[in-house]
Amino acid sequence: MTSRSRQKEEIRPAALPTAAPAWTVVAAVAIVAAASIAAGSVGLLADPLRRVLMWVALLVALGAGAPPAGAGRRGRLVLAAAVLLALVMTAARQPEVHILAVALLGAALGWIHADVPRRVLMLAAQAVAVLAVVRIAMGAVSWLWVAADALMGALGQFAGMLAGEPLDVGVTYGGFDYLVIAAVIYGGWLYGTPAPRLRRGLIVAAVFVAGHVAYLVLLAHAESLRALLPDMVVPTENDRDALGVWTWGNAAHRLLPWNVPLLAMLIYGVILAFMLRWTAWLPDGNAEERPAGKEHGQRWRLPGGEARPVDWVRSFGPAALALLLPLLGWLAPGTSDLNGKTLVAYEASASGWLRPVHGEMEVPADESFGMLPVLVKSLGAAFVRSADLAPSDLADADAVLLLHPDRPWQPEQLDRLWDYVRGGGSLLVAGDPRVAQRGAASSFDEALRPTAITVRDDTVVGHQPNWQDGLQRFSHPTVTGVDGGANGFGFRYASSLRLGWSARPMVAGRYGYGIPGADAAITSIHRYTSGDRLGDLVLAAQQRLGSGRVVVLGGTSPLANQTLVGSYEFTGRLLGYLASRGSSPQAGWRQLMTLLAAAGLIFLLLWQPAPEQVGLSAVILAIMLASMAAASGWSSRVLPDGRAHKPRNNIAYVTATHAEFYGREPFSANGLAAFYRTLMRNDYLPLSMFDFTEARLERAGMLIAIAPVRPYSAAEVAMVRQFVQRGGHFICMIGAEQSRPNQPLLEAFGFQVPPSPVYPNETLAEPIPFGAFRQFYYREGNASAFAQFLSGWPVECESSSAQALVTWTRRDLEGDVAVSLRVGSGSVTVIGDSYIALNTNYESLASPAENDHFWHWLFARLAGPEPWTPPVAEITDDDAEEDAAGADAANEGAVQEAPGEEDARVENGPDAMHEDLLPETPLMEEAPLAEPEMPAPDQSEPDLAEPGMLEPDTGLQEPKSDEDGASEEDAEPNAMKIPDRFPQVPSPDSEPLPSP
Repeated sequence: MTSRSRQKEEIRPAALPTAAPAWTVVAAVAIVAAASIAAGSVGLLADPLRRVLMWVALLVALGAGAPPAGAGRRGRLVLAAAVLLALVMTAARQPEVHILAVALLGAALGWIHADVPRRVLMLAAQAVAVLAVVRIAMGAVSWLWVAADALMGALGQFAGMLAGEPLDVGVTYGGFDYLVIAAVIYGGWLYGTPAPRLRRGLIVAAVFVAGHVAYLVLLAHAESLRALLPDMVVPTENDRDALGVWTWGNAAHRLLPWNVPLLAMLIYGVILAFMLRWTAWLPDGNAEERPAGKEHGQRWRLPGGEARPVDWVRSFGPAALALLLPLLGWLAPGTSDLNGKTLVAYEASASGWLRPVHGEMEVPADESFGMLPVLVKSLGAAFVRSADLAPSDLADADAVLLLHPDRPWQPEQLDRLWDYVRGGGSLLVAGDPRVAQRGAASSFDEALRPTAITVRDDTVVGHQPNWQDGLQRFSHPTVTGVDGGANGFGFRYASSLRLGWSARPMVAGRYGYGIPGADAAITSIHRYTSGDRLGDLVLAAQQRLGSGRVVVLGGTSPLANQTLVGSYEFTGRLLGYLASRGSSPQAGWRQLMTLLAAAGLIFLLLWQPAPEQVGLSAVILAIMLASMAAASGWSSRVLPDGRAHKPRNNIAYVTATHAEFYGREPFSANGLAAFYRTLMRNDYLPLSMFDFTEARLERAGMLIAIAPVRPYSAAEVAMVRQFVQRGGHFICMIGAEQSRPNQPLLEAFGFQVPPSPVYPNETLAEPIPFGAFRQFYYREGNASAFAQFLSGWPVECESSSAQALVTWTRRDLEGDVAVSLRVGSGSVTVIGDSYIALNTNYESLASPAENDHFWHWLFARLAGPEPWTPPVAEITDDDAEEDAAGADAANEGAVQEAPGEEDARVENGPDAMHEDLLPETPLMEEAPLAEPEMPAPDQSEPDLAEPGMLEPDTGLQEPKSDEDGASEEDAEPNAMKIPDRFPQVPSPDSEPLPSP
């Protein structure tokens, strides 16, 4: 018997097929489930919940795939290192990095096992790694996403025919990610199991197809299933300010159809479990017998002992391609610098060019574009409004903007516009749900005729307000680095885009639906019904046209006054990209190279199923992808600069970096819509501050912090102090409940808001709660100007030069609730009320203009350019005595001065500028309890809109008042509820979540 024959005989017993252990199958299915959750394939989940559920599935995988007895110390160290790396990777923003973290843990589990368990676990890890590569490639080579979306749409239509209900889905709800994972595992399963394979393979393939179609059929019947559920339980009329009522029926209503893909995960998990468990497997390695010992080591070597080229490719190819793929597809350096550029906007717009001004408390200006020129100017560019896009206007334009045009086009206008773009110009077209009234109609279709982009006649609604955690971003310098979880894009109601093959998506709404027509935008009444487009709605796209480029937005809201507060990063990047005509990863040669790199990496991961290769490739891919996104976001960050604005720096940042108290939905009860309008009326450009950096502070004139919960670091406190010293104005609104983590920040300027509650082991005195009250801040003779506070607390300052702005009084008790202090060239103002700027305080007023006047007076006092005198109302002595008596009776016994507590009130009086006008005894009025008088709707701008033209509703409107004829029963559930009584103090997380 030859040596070769003996070798085969020795390995023959080990080559017998064996079944996979049950724990191995559980671990493999848990890995697939974790990847599906990480990819967002199970439907809409809040980002923190998605990460938690992903780690729950990974913990199941780690428990089931615990290191065997023979793993040794090295195996346990490898697994521990993989867990730590995965934890770090899941801190990244990109879902693809989270999928790679799952692949890394799967590869680590495969590394510490042997034989069949290793084969099964590595097959799951390979499938997850391939899914990550496919997702990365689809985000960079966007036509791949378009092709996959079309494929899933066709499959959805077929399932809808079987179900008897129309079904319009895309990549997410069509289950594309499940097909990718199943295809890889199916191929590895056929390869790793003994012959014959044909019959067994056909049966399993048929089961997969049947399971997927069954999921789509059930998805098509989501509305029918919802009708079988008990009616939703809603708060009663007396509890209409409550968040809602939780019942199992309500929870089920919320899941349909948004989380029906969970069913797809269960179906695929069951099929995979049966397939992996009840099949005999060949041992680890190739399906065929492989040589052992030195002969195996010589297989890939040349006769001289040198490694063959193919050996180098197998060993180092995956890592090299993992390094190259994000560099080719996701490095999107751009610039938001508009210095010296000129933007030309077509004046004909359905929304107009209004901006909030003093004396107007109404809302329609929120949806206009009056603040857009202010942002453009802060970025260094000129903004020109053109009535007819004359040749002289286009000759100087670096980019042209069409923001929902609503006038008929003249042929020569369109010819000039198309010639401008084909000659190398940039064009931005922003659509909206169509309007057509009294001679004015949406006319963006004509402007887009030469392109492959069409604005659908529908209204796109995100399941969550502002599409929070519901947007997919493609590789593009305008979107990379923008935070989609905090309304960074500003999309609300919009229309979806239909793309041809030459167009490239930039942003898509994964979890939303499209309703035919514009009624949903006008009435604010909407819900998903069978046949509506479900998920994957393109909201922004780009196309080359001649030597120029065209970018289309499905909605104008990212450029509107109110949403510009949070969307300025996206808007600024977009305008900078268009004006500078920068490069993009969507260039043809980069798309081709990215596609080849992705295909090569997938081939090598499947050809070389070694745990080291899969794990190393996952780590390199994750590092490179996160690095490219960070580098691209940093290079194109938007830094508005108000230093050149006269007479004062007009950039006012409202911090959103330290878990602030206010809600991110502007028109919710805890939102800041009214306060933003106040800032705009005072010639400020209010912006949300998403990154607390010196580069932003040195260009700003005002910094506003509203009860931050996360403490400021020592470096951040130093940055604030430097900001104030060089002339900035810092306003901190904070109550005693939130003051404890902010003590270092307040103490840096000598301020203190005594914390409440006081802990048992502390020697501090419990501060006096001022509660809700209305107090004067300015007096002229017997007339005063008042401001409304909702939850006031005392403010103390150790500096003798501090000035008390507002003082609360109750009989013989008093305390300062607003104190200002000059520091260097700037000022620090602390207001002891976390709620004063919130909508719930503005809209509890009998006259909402009162607080608007208070801020106007305060801003003029702090930053000039000259003092402003608020309007005052005369109050008789009888009225004052009656109000004071009522206030004392209402607060009898409610507050008591702590024994030994010293009065920290500053004695130098209120504003020295008006101290001769202030009374010797402060005057207080109790907050009104009556129905607030709602202002009448504003009128559209007469010189920019046709008579009778309705401004399109982009979801930013407040609910109708009783004068408008709308009853409470007719009120739209998504609209903010304005209380008809003085509201209860809401909790920080009381922001309502609208239901579709």
